[in-house]
Amino acid sequence: MTQPLEDSVREFVAEELRIRVADVQLCMTLFGDLGVFGDDAIDLMESFAAKFQVDLEGLALKRHFLGEGDHMWFTGWYFVSFRQA
Repeated sequence: MTQPLEDSVREFVAEELRIRVADVQLCMTLFGDLGVFGDDAIDLMESFAAKFQVDLEGLALKRHFLGEGDHMWFTGWYFVSFRQA
């Protein structure tokens, strides 16, 4: 019997990020919940595409993930914006 796709995805993400499978939920986001951004996010998506046979052609991954240094600016802006509210 084959493993459910959801379990395979959780195991893949946990292995790639070197975290426990129990710490990966399907509702999590790569950046917001797991802290994945920049080249690491792109590498993860490319590995995901290869493993699960997903066609990423036409998808500009750099448009969907912050750059290596951009997360610092975003985190600061996010904190200041909501602290003032």
